[in-house]
Amino acid sequence: MRNLFIAFLFVTLNFLQVFALDENFSEPVPSPDDEVSSSGPDTKLSLITQMRLTAFQNAKVSLSPDLPEDRKSVKLYKLSSDGTYLRRVKIKDAKVLEYTNGFFDIKYKDTKDKIFNYNKNGDLIGFELIDNNGKVPFTTYHYDADGNISKIEIHPLYYYSYIYNLDGLLCEYKIDNKIYDITGKLIRRKKSIWF
Repeated sequence: MRNLFIAFLFVTLNFLQVFALDENFSEPVPSPDDEVSSSGPDTKLSLITQMRLTAFQNAKVSLSPDLPEDRKSVKLYKLSSDGTYLRRVKIKDAKVLEYTNGFFDIKYKDTKDKIFNYNKNGDLIGFELIDNNGKVPFTTYHYDADGNISKIEIHPLYYYSYIYNLDGLLCEYKIDNKIYDITGKLIRRKKSIWF
């Protein structure tokens, strides 16, 4: 019982900490003209607001969707030779992250700054570009399969991040291995760590 209480307290404090870092998530990203002077970011701005400004200024609206054919569709599970159960496919030179809803991400060794996102059928639904080699703080730019930007995620620390829509409004956030919508409802969680 004590361990359950400690776990509950830890999750609650992490949840409160995420929302305490930035005062107003219902406001879009501030205009760079309003809050950034020629001498650099305003020191009164929070780290999160400064990261949002930088992320939206550096975002590329679209990228070439010219992706290798073998990465457009990937089956993660196949039937066993006798057809009685599904077995996990080994993907060479890549790390896989699975979610509880059947979706999965693949990070290939030859593109360390890019993560490919797949639905449960193994069809590519998008990809993510990671800046700063993933060293905190960093930004992840989410693109759809056609190469159009869809969301921007900022990571002030490793264990949580904020995901914004293109209007600059918070639409999701992550704490540890769980992804929530803005009302706090769990959307999905990681089924495993990268392997």
